[in-house]
Amino acid sequence: HFWLTVEANGVPATVEVGEELDLNDYFTVKNADGSAAQGYTLSFSFVTDGTTAQSAVNGKFRPAFTGVYAITCTAEKEGETAYITVSTLSQDTTAPVIGKVSLPETATIGETIFLIEPEVKDNFDITPKLKIFVEHDGERFEVISGSFVPDKAGEWFVVYEAADGSGNASVSEKYKITVGDGTKPAKKGCNCRSSADRTLITLCIACAAAIIIKKSKKEGR
Repeated sequence: HFWLTVEANGVPATVEVGEELDLNDYFTVKNADGSAAQGYTLSFSFVTDGTTAQSAVNGKFRPAFTGVYAITCTAEKEGETAYITVSTLSQDTTAPVIGKVSLPETATIGETIFLIEPEVKDNFDITPKLKIFVEHDGERFEVISGSFVPDKAGEWFVVYEAADGSGNASVSEKYKITVGDGTKPAKKGCNCRSSADRTLITLCIACAAAIIIKKSKKEGR
């Protein structure tokens, strides 16, 4: 008999759900005298509450659930086997990732602004919750209908927030929308209020030109 023994070395106490762990890196096999064993094969299995034991193909362990997993490493050599079982906690500490969207940069008072929902991805929760908030002049309110109508001019900001079932939350960048009052600024260099004013100015210029021409002709005589 070889009297094999299997030892666990530094198996992580916790692992992120969905993250792959190579179990070959955390177990060693020794002979009865403590020397390194040769010519053996390793196999791995794991199980958590409410599931059946699964094999870790090529030693690759990827927890699909949160909770405590029991991991068993078995060494076999010429019909002799030895094994050890350790535990690790699978947990979800990764916040959802909020994708970017394209929103209008300008709008006017009373205009309906439609807010596109961004793509939200999470490592564990397939349906993370998304909320949309609008901020203006120190006030903040949640948008429920997917759109809002600004009632004041100035800078408005749109913020997306996402959270998964484990309580991990993330916040998007702020999207600025500049809201105007709808009036068009007057053109520079022209204070004309109406077409009548512009016509009068044109006539005055024409008259002035005629006077100058007439005066020049008199002087020429």
